[in-house]
Formats: sequence, C-alpha cells, structure tokens
Amino acid sequence: MPLFLKSSQDKRFVCEAAEAALMSMTSWISPSVLLPKMQPYLKNKNPRIRAKASVCFSKSVPRLGLEGIKEYGMDKLIQVAATQLSDQLPESREAARNLSLELQAFYEKSQASGLGEDDSAPAISPEAETWEAFCLSKLSALSAQAILRVTVGVPVTPKEGGISAALKEGAVPAALKEGGISVVVAPKEGGVPVATKEGAAAVGC
Repeated sequence: MPLFLKSSQDKRFVCEAAEAALMSMTSWISPSVLLPKMQPYLKNKNPRIRAKASVCFSKSVPRLGLEGIKEYGMDKLIQVAATQLSDQLPESREAARNLSLELQAFYEKSQASGLGEDDSAPAISPEAETWEAFCLSKLSALSAQAILRVTVGVPVTPKEGGISAALKEGAVPAALKEGGISVVVAPKEGGVPVATKEGAAAVGC
C-alpha cells in the first residue's frame, strides 16, 4: 500500500522511485504469491492506485505460464480484465487491454495443446472451444463484448437475447417494433425508398 500511495503522488522523484520498486517487485516475486495480494487494490477508491495495481497485475499474469494460469483460474483473470476495461483512467484500461490479449493467447494455446495430446479423443464442439464462446460463458453480455472488441475486433453477442452489434453484409434486418411503431428498411427502386406496408414508416438506407 505505501508503494501504491507514493507512486500516485504528484512529486515526480517520489513517484518514479515507487514505480521502479513496484516493477522490481513484479519481476522478482512469484506471481502466484503476488497476484492475490494485489487484486484487492484493483478495487481501491483511488483511481491512481487502481491504475498502478492494474499495470503490475497485467505484467505479473504472463509469468504464471500456461499451467499457472489454469491453476489461478482463467475465469477469474478474464473478469479482472473486463472490470478494468471500464476504469476511469486510461492507464488502467491499457493494462486491461494488454491482459486481455495475453489471456486470449494463453487460452488459444491451451486449446491447441489439449487437442494435440490425444488425437483419438472424441471431437468437442468447435463453438465450445472458441475464445468468443468462453468469454460469453464467463462474463455478462456487455463485459464479453468489451473483451472481444479488444481481442477480436468485432463484438460477438449471445445467440439468445441481445441484438447483434454487426449485421452480416447483404442481410436485411427484420422490422423492429417498439410501442406499436414499425421501423423497416425499405427496398429501393431507382434510388427512391418504397414503403412495404401501409401505415409503416419506411426509412431508406
């Protein structure tokens, strides 16, 4: 706690010395010991302390290695990353983005190694193995979209509930009804929208 407080001060000399000590601690202390002690500071009321803790946390996770991440809990780590992605300070959000990418790489590596160990094992559903499916199963829809926006580039929504954020190219969405008013995508003839239903407000796209 004293290091986090000093690294959050406005005095540059004190701040730099505390940050150097934190980085040294991150590099030398076993991550399996350090991460549980650091995790409570990710929820500290002081945004600067949260930011410093996020940076240290994200730098410690890769040192766990594949087996260490499995033991610590991939689901716990992805929840931490999702929470920090919505933090107030850019430093926290950047650390969360780095952590998300690291976790994605470790997850995909673990899936690849698991499939390679026993070729005679029955095939598992490809959907169950994907990074997208894992995020959607462990996080809320909004948190999963935030993680996937960072790691995949296009947010993926669950199949049940929620409206897809990205429409397939060439697809025509169904009419969305709200309060009895239909909003449709009207077909065009010669560039002029044509209403498809009497009484419906056609919005040309």
